[in-house]
Amino acid sequence: MVKVIIIDDSVFMRRVIRDILTKNGIEVIAEGENGFVGLKYILELNPDVVLLDIEMPVLTGLDTLALIMKKKPTPVIMFSTLTKEGANVTMEALKLGAVDFLHKPNNSLEIHNIEEVLVEKINTAAKANIKKAQGSGRKKTLNSNTQNKLTLLGEVNKICVIGCSTGGPKALTNIFENLQELKEPILVVQHMPAFFTKTLAKRLDDITPYLVKEGEDNEEIKKGVVYLAPGDYHMIVEEQRGKFFLRLNKQPAIHGCRPAVDPLFKSVAPIFKDRVLGCILTGMGKDGTEGCEAIKGYGGKVYVESEETCTIYGMPKQVVERNLADKIVPINLFADEIRDFLK
Repeated sequence: MVKVIIIDDSVFMRRVIRDILTKNGIEVIAEGENGFVGLKYILELNPDVVLLDIEMPVLTGLDTLALIMKKKPTPVIMFSTLTKEGANVTMEALKLGAVDFLHKPNNSLEIHNIEEVLVEKINTAAKANIKKAQGSGRKKTLNSNTQNKLTLLGEVNKICVIGCSTGGPKALTNIFENLQELKEPILVVQHMPAFFTKTLAKRLDDITPYLVKEGEDNEEIKKGVVYLAPGDYHMIVEEQRGKFFLRLNKQPAIHGCRPAVDPLFKSVAPIFKDRVLGCILTGMGKDGTEGCEAIKGYGGKVYVESEETCTIYGMPKQVVERNLADKIVPINLFADEIRDFLK
């Protein structure tokens, strides 16, 4: 049975969440009304997962998270708000080591509406490889002005597509901190809801000398640019008269996800053939496996993140078990592999 500690200053919220988790076979072993109390319980009781509110008195959620990761690295799910400020804080929490986040409901009705997602995220987080996932690449913040970043001239020759889920923001940060030169485009699908993808794109853009942005419908793909699929939209590629364009759609979710990895991978496979590199990073589930099969079928390459650096070794494992992986790469070496393929 998965053991959880809830840290939230709302007595009502703690009670409702406890009832939901207990009903679903998850044991709540302690509740903390603030970060200090919660941290004490974590050190004493060794929970499998911590559910942590961001906005709390005495000790904020971010400060509490930093102490957890320093004193007792544990899978943490953050309760976040769907605001610009909430998205920024959530990205910071993921950078500090949180496994995942969930929109914090405003009332009991909304809580019960997210019951299935809450239970799924907790069960997934309980499998997270926290201690091995803490390392990252070089820390370099460029604070570059996006408007001053120029795209490269010339025809797109090769392309890299990346798919990731739980643990993905930290893995992507590692890659783009270390990938200091980019001559071809990279397209990314990160399982993440609307609004948060824009914040993630901005954060990644701040650490790169090239442009990282959310993809837009009918946008022409340029050399040396990273395009992130916007939340709640599938992103695919189409070719027109020798040029390549992004297309966004709201077709049904695939594997419970929109954006999903498979549509993007399947769309680039017949267009770029042996000039496409598909990368599957950390995440739960099997999204991306069919897309990798398509890429391999057209002569492209597939690289997956190694188990020892994955927060969740789910999506990469599915690709490996289908014998679709050309290389299995630890996250700290992914930037070099992508650079070598795209040069």
